[in-house]
Amino acid sequence: MKNKTGTSIQPIKSLMFIAVMSTFWVLSGCDSKQAQDHPVQDASVNHQAGLNKQDEMKCKSVQALLNDIYMNQIKVTDLNNAQLKHYFSDELVQLISKDNQCRADINGICNLEFNIFTDSQEFKFQNYDLNRLSKSQRYEIVMHAHNEQSRVEIEMTDSHCPKIANIYYKEGNLKHILSN
Repeated sequence: MKNKTGTSIQPIKSLMFIAVMSTFWVLSGCDSKQAQDHPVQDASVNHQAGLNKQDEMKCKSVQALLNDIYMNQIKVTDLNNAQLKHYFSDELVQLISKDNQCRADINGICNLEFNIFTDSQEFKFQNYDLNRLSKSQRYEIVMHAHNEQSRVEIEMTDSHCPKIANIYYKEGNLKHILSN
């Protein structure tokens, strides 16, 4: 195919294709060796961050992690150890696992006789507000249901993948309750 001046446009199309693909690889952070190792269809690789899709799913922002808990109304008693590690600091994972084992051993209630995320046994909220408290790693969750509300403060770890370090209630906190 030729343009108006009589020259072939095929080389121009080829050069444009090469330029576009080169720009794509530069912007994605891949060099030619990586491009050979990771074909385009390998969508599970995040070249810029060096994380695979599984790691990206595990590591969430504070807001995303807390929204996941409250939008899905997660209960700690329904979580296995791998799920506990996703949401909680190592210290809380150990304390919660210990309480779960106690519950299984006695087939009853040990230290946790309430939903740790709502500070109640039966509170069913319709919506909630999530607010960061000043510049700290604490977040306030206010849950609303009809004319009632429940409030907790959640302290997060200060790390690349934030996790719950403690939960504060009107009377006490989760670490203290689980340490008894």
